[in-house]
Amino acid sequence: MAQDSPNEVADITFSGNAGQVVAVDADNWHDGCQNMALLNPDGSTAWSGGGCSARSTGRIALQQSGTYTFQLVPTDQNTGSIDLTFFDATTTGSYSVVPSASGDTATVSTSPWQVADVSFSGSSGEVVAVDADAWRDGCKNMTLVNPDGTSAWSGGACSSKSSGRISLSQTGTYTFELDPTDQNSGTIAMTVFDVPAASLYTVSPSSSGSAASISTSPWQVAQVNFSGFTGEIVAADADNWQDGCKNMTLVNPDGTSAWSGGACSSKSTGRIALSQTGTYTLRLDPADQNAGTIAMTVFDVPATADYSVVPTPSGGNVRVQTTPWQLARVSFWATAGDPITITEPNWDDGCKNLDLRNPDGSPAWTGGACSSSSTGNVTLQQTGTYTFILTPNDQYSGYIDITATDTGVNAAALAAQFRPYLNFDSSEKWRPLNVEDFLNERDPATGRNWNELCSPTTGCVALMGDSSLQQHPTTDSYISINHDGASDPDSYVSPNPACHQTDVDNYPLHDCDTGPASAIYYHLVGPSPGGYTYIDYWIYYRYNQALGDVGNHAGDWEGITVAPATTGNAIAYVELSDHGSWDSYLPAGLDCGLGISTPGTCSTSSQPLASGLNVDVFPAAGSHANYAQPDSAALNDNPNDGGALWGNNQQASALIPLPATAGEGNLWTSGPENWTDWPGAWGETPEPGTPSGSPCGPAAPPPAAAGDCGADHAGHYYAPWSQTGGNLSCSGADCPQLRRRASGPAPLACSSWFGAGVVAAACDPTPMQNAVRTRRLSSRGSFTITLPSTRRKAATAPGLAQLLGAPLHPGALAIISGVIPRHTQLLVRAVNGRKLITATFLISRQLRGHAVIRVSRGPHGEPIVWLVLRGKKIKPVALQRQTLPAPRRRRARSAF
Repeated sequence: MAQDSPNEVADITFSGNAGQVVAVDADNWHDGCQNMALLNPDGSTAWSGGGCSARSTGRIALQQSGTYTFQLVPTDQNTGSIDLTFFDATTTGSYSVVPSASGDTATVSTSPWQVADVSFSGSSGEVVAVDADAWRDGCKNMTLVNPDGTSAWSGGACSSKSSGRISLSQTGTYTFELDPTDQNSGTIAMTVFDVPAASLYTVSPSSSGSAASISTSPWQVAQVNFSGFTGEIVAADADNWQDGCKNMTLVNPDGTSAWSGGACSSKSTGRIALSQTGTYTLRLDPADQNAGTIAMTVFDVPATADYSVVPTPSGGNVRVQTTPWQLARVSFWATAGDPITITEPNWDDGCKNLDLRNPDGSPAWTGGACSSSSTGNVTLQQTGTYTFILTPNDQYSGYIDITATDTGVNAAALAAQFRPYLNFDSSEKWRPLNVEDFLNERDPATGRNWNELCSPTTGCVALMGDSSLQQHPTTDSYISINHDGASDPDSYVSPNPACHQTDVDNYPLHDCDTGPASAIYYHLVGPSPGGYTYIDYWIYYRYNQALGDVGNHAGDWEGITVAPATTGNAIAYVELSDHGSWDSYLPAGLDCGLGISTPGTCSTSSQPLASGLNVDVFPAAGSHANYAQPDSAALNDNPNDGGALWGNNQQASALIPLPATAGEGNLWTSGPENWTDWPGAWGETPEPGTPSGSPCGPAAPPPAAAGDCGADHAGHYYAPWSQTGGNLSCSGADCPQLRRRASGPAPLACSSWFGAGVVAAACDPTPMQNAVRTRRLSSRGSFTITLPSTRRKAATAPGLAQLLGAPLHPGALAIISGVIPRHTQLLVRAVNGRKLITATFLISRQLRGHAVIRVSRGPHGEPIVWLVLRGKKIKPVALQRQTLPAPRRRRARSAF
């Protein structure tokens, strides 16, 4: 129609009947805007709207019979023409289908504005899905109407559309309604599926992968169930994926999502760390009606495979073996400025990301490869332990030979790789001293030397470094540390005010906790008779304050020895100095967590860990006896809570080579070549040759020739693999059933493995000593000891089981089990109140099975220890009784 005059109203009339459905399209609208209204026969408004371009009324259900008027009222003076089309859309296209797993299709044909209904019978709980394919000619709204007329689902689309899975909530006839949004007409292929319940599969993840062959019908979900536990790492691969796209979700046991993703081809989840224990479900949810098969494989991914390598000029090599999806780490120690090249000459089976990480965790080099690769020459920027990380991008596994080439590896690198970490008691006042700085200390107020060098014959002179020691190379000489003559332990302090720092608890310290004035020393010893190298770490303290101040002395030398495993990436065993003796420990029971008490974190040959080469040591407050665990100090020693980590634990410059002695090639005539050769006492406490006296240096001669110092460590300095002494804790007449060497160096005895913090140890001397000599302590022994109350098991090695913990109390029991050879020695600690018993048993014949160690309360409160073997009580062959001092109190901290 045309509007010829500005503001002219146009009326178009037509006859209609109540119940009739009509629609009006106003096309080719131009020249201004119009208000539109459809007026009922009685003049009321049936519909109204407006527009400045094309406009449709949509379907209008007429409420009256008679003549209707469609009125256009211009909103301005514009004139022009409009194409008005009137549609009768009363008839609904009706179709029916019978849903099935493969789908039942109705070809729906509609006229302009015509609604189409596709009906089907459904039951409550049934799952259906509707696909509208070959959709064309305009847009449509889609609604699934319940039998009661409410909406079960709705959506809209201008092309093909799927409802997805719909769970029916009622039983009866459902109607799927297609409601066009414009006048376009055409055909739609409407398919209704009866979706079967999820297809269920179960797998048991393994390192090689557990596979399920999955087959689904259109829209059917597949679920793969498996059991998992907190901390476990899994990965799932969906291979041969075909026929459309699918969403993948890993569902936690509590129903939350652990991982989700989607793909239209093969898909992998990558590594997923499980956060719960229970049944996990890997859900495959199709995004369309396509069906087919998928090979789903679930892997139990082992913990990262940890290896170590020692870079050498000719190339240090380690073969890395991985299972599907398993990470691998290769660690090595290096110094800043070292050039290094890492190559993988035989890379196969898939692609991997490569990362070389600095000691501080930052990237030193990154790359990736699907074949052989090399880092090229990388100049390292930091000193410490580097980690080369191999991250697979897929499920492929195999082996890779890693070769690390470095021209700068030496004793310093090995010592740094295995350096121990010191975790002091929170009440500790003193810290390790840099000996060179100590020998040259001066009073900042006067400039005078802080310490003196004295002897009974020559008196005292100012201590002025190595030169003073060289001028007084006598066994009766001693260093006077007590510069002001006071007897108070708190007078033994550094002259440097900057060293009077506070620790983590804001307590004042007597020595520097950080900086160049605080250091420890390393000394490589070997080869042993078996051809192996040991690393000694020596520590000098300004003062030794004993429990109750009984046995205090000026100056204190302590030591730690690490025996690296033959693989170079693990610890064979560790030795700790303890009041003049040395205790040996298997690494499986030790901490390597830098102050975090986590037994089992040290690297062993059977369980190599990249970060497990630095054993945590817990010195007792004041006495500095070294213990393997926090709060495990002997009951007659000061506490050792490990609450104050040494500030220089990871400082490279605080690890210094111990100067060589004359006995190691640096001969001297008039005096010691280095301070390590000096034969005098490192303190002024006058109790010659006793543990209560100030000590000789670590390399000092035996006590008989040492004069006025106690030589605690000389034998160990030269041969840490041997020991002078007897078996266990008894000797001679006290232990008639056990033989004891009279004197001289001997292999490590069983008693070496029963140090402080060990509740029980079992030892067959011959295989134990052979394992130490051949460095085979990483092999598992034939017997073990278990504490049922804590489920703790002993660390084991050939001929040895060592269980760390507190002494047993009455009512407690332990179990020794396995194949226990004849002549195996068993040592157990038990305590009740202040009464401590060490019981020694001897297994008289080979035992297969188990025996029970029981503790009861005897007369006068003394604990009694029995070994119950095949129902028979066996008494110990020896007992060592000790009355402990009154419960120790934490020493008060002085303030400056």
